[in-house]
Amino acid sequence: FVFTPFDVRLSANGLRGPDLGPKEPDELRVLIAGDSYTFGWGMDEGQDYASELRAQLTTLRGGKPASVVNCGANGYGPWQARVLMEKRGFPLDPDVVVLQLYPANDGWNSLAKWGKTLPAYGPKMVEYVAYWRDYDHWVMRAETRLRRHWFAYHVVRTRFAGLNESLPILLSHFRFLPAYHPKPVAPKPVRPPMIEQCLVDWYPDLQVGWDEMERDVLGIVEECRARGVPVFVYALPFPVFDRAVWDGYIAQVQAEYGTDLTYEQFRDVRAAEAFFQREGIP
Repeated sequence: FVFTPFDVRLSANGLRGPDLGPKEPDELRVLIAGDSYTFGWGMDEGQDYASELRAQLTTLRGGKPASVVNCGANGYGPWQARVLMEKRGFPLDPDVVVLQLYPANDGWNSLAKWGKTLPAYGPKMVEYVAYWRDYDHWVMRAETRLRRHWFAYHVVRTRFAGLNESLPILLSHFRFLPAYHPKPVAPKPVRPPMIEQCLVDWYPDLQVGWDEMERDVLGIVEECRARGVPVFVYALPFPVFDRAVWDGYIAQVQAEYGTDLTYEQFRDVRAAEAFFQREGIP
């Protein structure tokens, strides 16, 4: 995997895109929410989803002003999106809300807010969630500053995988500083996590995570309706569309991880669409 830098413009309130003031006469303002797909991870400014949507809306409306509030954030699930929308999105007075789901990890994300995880998610993913869950702790804030402003520290932490404790965590063992006790990290994943929701037979924790995600989405829908704002929700599938490629990938997974579990292509999206239909969500 090779990371390619890309240009991002952030507004004063931390959202991707330009600063937005009070709406102009005849302006249509759309709020989009979701994860890195909505944020536009990897896309330069002007090439992201929000910029393209803004341009198309302006054209379709014959030049009348249109703006897009981008509440997308990397790794966010519906429950985190709801908080961001309430704090940063709704104050900008949107006319329409479009929520993007990625069922491949949204169910696990909703489960993680209760400190739970799934067997397919390994240490790095769990540590990522724990980092943001505990972000207000002084240890995590110190860790962030060290990584951002001390290049040597970043290099050491990156290259020495055996360094299990960061400098702030080590310092927290001293009695004159508040201690930090992170929750234990899950063992090595037993299979690829991004196709967990495509299992034909869901085990209890997987179903619990999905049910929690549905409640989170319904909370967003109810909040929008209470404000008189139309809301639309759509789900993105695990990005393997060709059936032959999918079958080859599953065969590779079964051989590599020694599992005989059965997967169904687009099982995650079909479950999301059934949920939308059941709850009357457009």
